[in-house]
Amino acid sequence: MSHPQPRRWVAGLLVSAGVLAASIPPAQAHLVQQAGHGKGSVDWSSGQITVTGSGAPPDRGNAAQRRLLTQRAAVADGYRQLAEIISGVHVDSETVVKDFVTDSDTIRTQVSALVKGAQPGAPRFLSDGAVEIDVTVNLYGQSGLAGITAPDSWQAPGRARDSARPDHLAVTALFALSALVPQTLVDSCHLAAAAVKPVPAKPRPAGAGLSRKPLPIKTNVVPVVVTSQYTGVIIDCKGLGGQPAMSPTILDSSGGEIYLGRRDMPDSFADFVINEGIVGYTDTIAEANQLERAGKNPLRLRATRISGGFKADAVLTDDAAKQLVGAEANSKIMSNAKVVFVL
Repeated sequence: MSHPQPRRWVAGLLVSAGVLAASIPPAQAHLVQQAGHGKGSVDWSSGQITVTGSGAPPDRGNAAQRRLLTQRAAVADGYRQLAEIISGVHVDSETVVKDFVTDSDTIRTQVSALVKGAQPGAPRFLSDGAVEIDVTVNLYGQSGLAGITAPDSWQAPGRARDSARPDHLAVTALFALSALVPQTLVDSCHLAAAAVKPVPAKPRPAGAGLSRKPLPIKTNVVPVVVTSQYTGVIIDCKGLGGQPAMSPTILDSSGGEIYLGRRDMPDSFADFVINEGIVGYTDTIAEANQLERAGKNPLRLRATRISGGFKADAVLTDDAAKQLVGAEANSKIMSNAKVVFVL
C-alpha cells in the first residue's frame, strides 16, 4: 500500500457571472442560482445543475411520432443548455471549465460525456403540443464536475488524463451533440444550437498547471492559542457580494492563503472534497448552525470582504485569521473540510 503523499489541487467550481445571476430568496435554506436565461438552476447546497429543455412539435408525422420527436428535441435542448452552463463553471476564482476544455483533450471528452450522460426527468406535455423535460447533472462526485476537474492523482484507477495537450477547438466541439438527436430533427422542432463563441483563454502563471490563478502565498499570521474544541467553522459572507464555489479560498488581510486553493493536502482528503466539495453552502446562519458539517460547536467568523476575479474568496481580518489558524491547530477543522460559507 502506498503512503499518502501531499497533493496540490486547484479546487473550486464557481459558475461564471456571465452565465449565472444569483437568486437567493431569504426564506430558502438552499443556495440556488438561476442559470441559462431562467431555464436552469444551480443548487450549491445539494450540488446539482438542472435545466429545462423544451421542444416544439414538428409539422410532420402522426400524433404519436410528433410527440416522440418533440420529447427527443426537448432532451437535446436540455443537453445544449447544460453544455453552455458547464463551460462557464469556475474551477477557481480565475479559471473556468472552458479554459480546461481548451487545454485538454481528455477533459473535453469527459465534459462532453458528462453532458451526454445527464439524466432526463419525466416529460411535461403543454397544451400547445410542446414538451418540457428537466435534465440534471451533479457538481460533486467522481461522476460529476468535481471528478473531472480533480487532479490525476485523485482519480480512480484508469481515469488518468492528459492535462497538457491543447485543443483550441474544444469549446466548439463541446457543443457538438448532434449524435444525440439528428440535426434535421432539431431544425424541424425549431431549436437552435447553443451559440457560445470561443473566448481567448487567460495566460497561465508559471507552475499553475491548467489554472489561470497565480500560485498562492501561504499565510504567515501567528495563531492565537485556542483551547476550545471546535467542530467546524462558519464563515459569514452575507452582504459582501460573494459568489459560491466548490472550493473558495480563505485569505488573511494581506492575501495570504489560510484555507485551500492549491494548498498541499493528503490523499485521504480527496474522496471527501470530490464528493462533498471543499465547503458547504447555505444562505442563513441559522441553517449553517444545523449542518452536520459545521457540527455542534462551530467557530463563527465574519469575512471583511470578498476577493478574486469571480468573487469567490473570503478575506478575514488578521484577528479572525489568527483565531482560525489557532482553531485548526487544536481541532483540525480545516484539515477535515469542516467549513461552511454563508452567502
